[in-house]
Amino acid sequence: MGDLFHEDVPEDFIREVFEVMRCGSTGEFCRDHIYQILTKRPERMRDFILRLQADRGPDFIRWPMPHVWLGVTAEDQKRANERIPVLLSIRAHVRFVSVEPMLGAVSVADLGWRNTASYQPRINWIICGGETGPGARPMHPDWARSLRDQCRAADVPFFFKQFGEFQQAEELRDVFNHRTGNFETIPAEHAFLRNGRRRAGRLLDGREWNERPDSSA
Repeated sequence: MGDLFHEDVPEDFIREVFEVMRCGSTGEFCRDHIYQILTKRPERMRDFILRLQADRGPDFIRWPMPHVWLGVTAEDQKRANERIPVLLSIRAHVRFVSVEPMLGAVSVADLGWRNTASYQPRINWIICGGETGPGARPMHPDWARSLRDQCRAADVPFFFKQFGEFQQAEELRDVFNHRTGNFETIPAEHAFLRNGRRRAGRLLDGREWNERPDSSA
């Protein structure tokens, strides 16, 4: 559950992980599995992959491996602007972006996710989900809808994991304002109830979104 490219992870360990993904711990080829590597540190991932490609020693690993997918987290627009361009600079069979926890609206359409020469998506998959845990913050459904619509326009698979701990109220609600000591009626689009992730569920506009890239491509 950690970040493989965290600065405290030795490069020798990262190479061992890639070796296992290449041929398995028993020496058998490992393409029956799909490995998804997600990081908040795409610069270190990029630098490692460049060294991997340049290495022609006895333990040479041919890159890219079609069953090893590389991804970055982009919980808000700032992180998307920082990390997605770095991800796009890395050779990979599948590149994916995890917008989870989604803490604000995110636009990926202006980040060059299409290859202008071939008009094929360069980001191959978008994952989206709300925040969970004691300090979770609500995710507005419109943020997820916008991201889904961007994916549909670009023919990129969209996977919606969950709303998180909160769900949007369906009607106007009276909310107690601790600052003023009064009850205030606020519009439903700004009213969220903390019901837990199971009750909040993973239906977006009445359906599940379970799209995935073609692993055989």
